[in-house]
Amino acid sequence: MAGHDGKLRFVEVKVRDPADILGDDAVSPHKRRRLKSAAEAWLAGMAGEPVEACFLVAYVDATVDPWAIRWIDDAF
Repeated sequence: MAGHDGKLRFVEVKVRDPADILGDDAVSPHKRRRLKSAAEAWLAGMAGEPVEACFLVAYVDATVDPWAIRWIDDAF
């Protein structure tokens, strides 16, 4: 989880081979449901004002040195 621009982001990190599928297909519908459920539970337990939240996916390419990271904000 990370905050930026007044928005709370729940972050999913994927270490990927560059030939792998990127984008929405890399996080399965089942995984998305689990992430959303966990985020809703966490947000429900927060005290104070509601906050705007979204999901960020970070794709890490560990085949290069230094590793490359590609971020997809508001991924789903």
